[in-house]
Amino acid sequence: MLFDGELRNAAIGIKEIAFRDDYYAHTLHTGMGRSWSQVTIDMAMCDTANLSSIFANNAKSLPTRVFSGALAWPTLTGHPTMLPGPWVKVFPFSTTWAYNGTLDICIDYDFNGGTLANNAKWTNKDAYDYFIDAYPTDTRVGGTQIFHGNGGNSGGCVDGANTLGGLNFLHCIGYGPNHHVLSYRNKFQLYTFSYYTAQGSPVANIVSFKGSAAGITFPSVVCNKLHLDPTRYLMIGVSNANGPGAWSGYFYPSKTPEGLIPYNSAYVGLKLWAQALWNDSRTGAIRLTRAVNTAIPWVPRGVNRSALIQPLTHMKNSTGYGPYTDEAYNPIIRYSN
Repeated sequence: MLFDGELRNAAIGIKEIAFRDDYYAHTLHTGMGRSWSQVTIDMAMCDTANLSSIFANNAKSLPTRVFSGALAWPTLTGHPTMLPGPWVKVFPFSTTWAYNGTLDICIDYDFNGGTLANNAKWTNKDAYDYFIDAYPTDTRVGGTQIFHGNGGNSGGCVDGANTLGGLNFLHCIGYGPNHHVLSYRNKFQLYTFSYYTAQGSPVANIVSFKGSAAGITFPSVVCNKLHLDPTRYLMIGVSNANGPGAWSGYFYPSKTPEGLIPYNSAYVGLKLWAQALWNDSRTGAIRLTRAVNTAIPWVPRGVNRSALIQPLTHMKNSTGYGPYTDEAYNPIIRYSN
């Protein structure tokens, strides 16, 4: 069964449902052709807030059979010829189904008599993927990190006890309303940390609202430049570098538990910069890690769509209910009227 709660308040007469091929490098296992001797589709209105594994129990309107017949899908190899993929998984209805928009849509698919293209044995325990395009409804989205410094991605200054340049990271993550940790839902999380500084010594992790790729010369430091604006510091956190790789972190600039900040759309796109400095473990000279900048991302939107997959009606369902945020249960559907 497929449950779609995205069309409430949008009345429509549906004559066809279609799915499009995923833009995926299909292989023999992930795109093997298959056919079924009998496929049926029944439609009814339902409430996605109260679902059952039995279609009849979900129906809040009289179920209507809209499709019945044999079905065959071809073997796919490599990527589709177009991006996005073509709408080729089409189910034309034998009768128009009237959806009034007051509740949600429940679609009951029943596939029987399946045969694989290469006549491979296909039992109810075997899963042969056949990917269709879906919504990227992640529960979390991270801002892209861009690195700067004398060593580029390889790092900044090299400590006397290391052979690798100092690294610095700045993570900003947006958590959506369906994240599995309740306290993270609809929150941002911001933290920074560094590697390859001076083992057991203090490291200053600095976050700033402003910086530059070109950087400025820092007094007595020739191995790297300061890429932060010294007048626009957000926070400076000092901690000892410990463990493998002289790691120091996590440092949460917000000073809130786990660095969590309530979502505010006004923050989206705000740029932040980070860099760390320490004293060389052998000479005591000031050293600078590479710098990094990122932007606060948007928080993923919850999609009210989910699926329940049952290999056989007498077997236990294999996935349970949603709404799921995994794209496997949120296919892109084209309803035609």
